[in-house]
Amino acid sequence: MNEKVKKGNILLSDKYKEAYNELSSKYPKLFNNQEIKLLKVGIKKEIIARGNLTITKSQLAKFLKVYCTGCKYKKLHIENASRYDLEGNESGVVTKKHVEGLIKLREETKKKSKKIENNKNSHCNDPQKSDQNKRDILDKKIYKK
Repeated sequence: MNEKVKKGNILLSDKYKEAYNELSSKYPKLFNNQEIKLLKVGIKKEIIARGNLTITKSQLAKFLKVYCTGCKYKKLHIENASRYDLEGNESGVVTKKHVEGLIKLREETKKKSKKIENNKNSHCNDPQKSDQNKRDILDKKIYKK
């Protein structure tokens, strides 16, 4: 089994491919290798409502999360850009609120990444701080305040 994890999610690449293959065979006008299209809001519920899935709902949700956070998908995410339904027909547009939400998510992700990086490096030069930090973390886990 291929253990490569896609986009930091718990969806292994073979499970991603399995979900993509099923969705592209059922909805080729929406999921295809020629063109990435923005998905209409609520597409997951619509896919589930149609039924006949061999993948799990959890696998579908993880697939859509990876698919919608890809660079190519996010580049299309501009105000008034068309969204598409399962048949590949236009079904709504990206709103200003959607764009602002994506910008906010990007900023939060950057902050988290910097915080993680800073925490990793902050104790490198001072072993005492490193030991103290470990004790603080243990205290928080044990004595949740």
